[in-house]
This record gives sequence, C-alpha cells and structure tokens, in this order.
Amino acid sequence: MKILVDYAFFTKDYGSTRIDTEEFTSLVKRAQNLIIKETNFRLNEDWFNVQEAAIQEFVKLAICSQIEYMFETGGVSEATASSVNSARIGDFEYSKGTRSNASIKQEDSQISRDALDYLFFYWLNVCEGGVKW
Repeated sequence: MKILVDYAFFTKDYGSTRIDTEEFTSLVKRAQNLIIKETNFRLNEDWFNVQEAAIQEFVKLAICSQIEYMFETGGVSEATASSVNSARIGDFEYSKGTRSNASIKQEDSQISRDALDYLFFYWLNVCEGGVKW
C-alpha cells in the first residue's frame, strides 16, 4: 500500500514541528502499518481512495499521531513495546499469572491514545452503519 501521509501533511495539516524529514521517513511506514493492523486490515488503498474527505483526514491524522507516539517512545519495533500483562480469549482473561477482569493498559499498547481517538471517528462512520464495506 502506498504511504498515505507525506511530510507536508504531517507538518502543515497535523502541525508537528519536532520531527525532521529523515526521522519522519523512518517512522511513517511502520506507523501506517500499525494503523492498518488496528483496523483489522480493512484499511487498504482501494477502500481509502473512495472514502469521503473527512474519513480520509481522520485516518491520516491517526497515522500522524502514531508517528509522533513512536518518535516519543522510541518504538519502531515490537521489541520496544511493553510486554503484555494480560490477555483475553473468549470469557477467559489472564493477567500476570492470575484470572482477573483486568484489561491491557494503554501504556502497554503500541498504538497512541490519540490515534485510537481518531480511529474512533473512523469506526463510527465506517463500521457502525456509516460507510459500508
């Protein structure tokens, strides 16, 4: 899939000023791939190109937010993410060796909170009755 966010969008539309072009280039593909993964791989170039501008904008903003998050945390690979302290399969939850109702904490996530907020708009409009797949 082609890169959806260029440096001009990142600096002008998103408003980031702390990351130079070289750093941006090293982070953008991984950030975009994580956002694609977060959409359960539904986000692809063909789908993206036919969406209304507002949905495209929020997807791009999610990618930009993820770039900044990765820059701030130094996370460009799974090795930099915190280990998972809990998991859930069906009605079974595992948390640090015990059964519990705890869920995976945001700080343990590879996805930025802001990116998830931008994708919330995407999910409401795309997956919950707005645009149909």
